[in-house]
Amino acid sequence: MKITKRILSAITSAVCTLTVCTAALSMGVSAASGTVGDMTYVSYDDHIEITDCESVATTVTIPSEILNLPVTVIADSAFENCTYLSQVVIPDSVTEIGDYAFYGCSKLQGVSIPDTVTSVGNSAFRGTYIVDNQSGPVYYVSNWAVQSASATAVEIKSGTIGIADSTFYNKGLETISIPSSVVTIGDSAFAKNSDIREVSVTGGVKTIGSNAFADCTSLLKVSIASTVTSIGANAFYNCKSLKGIKIPDSVTSIGVDAFKYTSDYSNQTGPEIYIDTWVVNCLDSNENLAVNIKSGTKGIADRAFQDKTFVISASIPSGVKTIGAYAFSGCTSLSQLTLADSLTSIGDYAFASTKVPAVIVPASVTSIGYAAFYNCANMTDITITNSSCSIYDSANTICASAKMHVAEKSTAYDYAIKYGRMFDYITTALVVKGDVTGNGKLDLYDAIAICKHIMGMTKLTAEQEKVADITGDGKIDLYDAIEIAKSLLG
Repeated sequence: MKITKRILSAITSAVCTLTVCTAALSMGVSAASGTVGDMTYVSYDDHIEITDCESVATTVTIPSEILNLPVTVIADSAFENCTYLSQVVIPDSVTEIGDYAFYGCSKLQGVSIPDTVTSVGNSAFRGTYIVDNQSGPVYYVSNWAVQSASATAVEIKSGTIGIADSTFYNKGLETISIPSSVVTIGDSAFAKNSDIREVSVTGGVKTIGSNAFADCTSLLKVSIASTVTSIGANAFYNCKSLKGIKIPDSVTSIGVDAFKYTSDYSNQTGPEIYIDTWVVNCLDSNENLAVNIKSGTKGIADRAFQDKTFVISASIPSGVKTIGAYAFSGCTSLSQLTLADSLTSIGDYAFASTKVPAVIVPASVTSIGYAAFYNCANMTDITITNSSCSIYDSANTICASAKMHVAEKSTAYDYAIKYGRMFDYITTALVVKGDVTGNGKLDLYDAIAICKHIMGMTKLTAEQEKVADITGDGKIDLYDAIEIAKSLLG
């Protein structure tokens, strides 16, 4: 085994290992180590990571499977300073190559990165024969740009499919040309190039990594192609000159602070901050806030309202498709929630640690992420109307206190059975006229929901509107709320 590694890499690896272990424990993912050939690996419930290699190894073929699990990750520093290594075969199962993965492999010249790889880490191939024998200013391994010298103008060659993490970090760039073949722009790939004024993320790019263009302070304009689906955390952070941002409909995920301190961001007064037209943040307030997401909004970015303890209610209008990870997590005063009938995905921890008493997850929702409704101590009822909705397989995804209203032979039914939850079938859960919250009974929360809808504070979904019209006059008004009040008074 390798005896020494660079101090910085060791510290980084230790921090990453601690983070991974903590996440694994919280999500119930088991891990065990072993060896295969000259390599050491760690096995998880659903994949294998290669973590180390004998320093005297000369050729290595990474297997596509170990223990009947796919090998998907070459971890940070896994082959670092294997100075005898001249050739490595990477299988198509691998999707990620970590930071410093082959750093200092001075004889390494035979390596091909398969098209399945979607992430290549910082300095993954620095100090290898294959890189050191190129003239630059851009250095390539297979079809990835992995390293760069300082330059004012760079044209990435056609056929390149990925730009590795930190490849052009603080290189003094003024202009860049990204070919249409590029699919991935890695983390911090172009960060801290303060003289870049315009960027075109061309057709073909699917992922813009975290911090990809952060601190490009002179950036005035960015064109984001309609192929992009994911914009990472801090992707355009502190691009303080950037304005007129357009986010294509193809985008389904925006990380925390992706556009913070851009001109478009800083010129808004809140409380919600919109970037064409995603909610990306909520400014602090000393007063209680009823969040009414404006019509035309397409999504809510990761952590947009996280820990905003002054948020007391949230109405998600039709048109919103995505609620990002941790979007309302820690909103400990949030007690009223209306979800849009256009919504398709609810991210990890989206409503964790809130006081929402009941929620109807509309039929449009196809996925509920890990711990989306975790630690919701007040939740008594949750209705999941889509019979094929993907629910993250963990007891933490839906709080144990909630009775589940499910369709027969549905994924929600399977979840309830597996984790021993109270449940009934959705056909009986919504038969109570006026049961807007979907908890199988009329109560004060139903009257409040109707009143807030009438006052424009929130908006009921189409499904809620069907049961809210108690009087049967074809409209939702104060008389419907009065009928609920009468029933409660007996």
